[in-house]
Amino acid sequence: MSRRVALACAAVCCLVTVSGCVPASPSPATYEDKAALTLGSALSEVATTRMALGELDRGHMFRTTTLVLFRYSEDNLGTASKAFEELNPPPTDDRLHARTSTVLSDAQDLLAQARIAVERDRVSEYPRLLKDLTRMRVRLDTFEKQVGS
Repeated sequence: MSRRVALACAAVCCLVTVSGCVPASPSPATYEDKAALTLGSALSEVATTRMALGELDRGHMFRTTTLVLFRYSEDNLGTASKAFEELNPPPTDDRLHARTSTVLSDAQDLLAQARIAVERDRVSEYPRLLKDLTRMRVRLDTFEKQVGS
């Protein structure tokens, strides 16, 4: 193979590799749809955590089962949040990006607090966490509807 062909192949390989690393830059409508979907996913995970903690608090679920559900919810929320954060927001959606990132981070923190309370058997924290999870569920639901409309 000639030197010229080898250099051309190397250049094409570099271009393909670099172009695969560029984050997505969706249109404003697509970005808003992705934000709404991500908020919906977060809402689902918060609702699952709230339901499991309520069942545990009433003695209808084992602690180990609750912790497994919490870990799945945390993982799913983390995956959805990461996928959203990897998008480049259009300049017109910088405020949406900031608000969505904040509420997703708050939801992740709350799920971690619930898991830690259950891990450490801090039953006295359950009522406060149930209220906080309910408030977060309402916050996510309201925001998702605003973004999706």
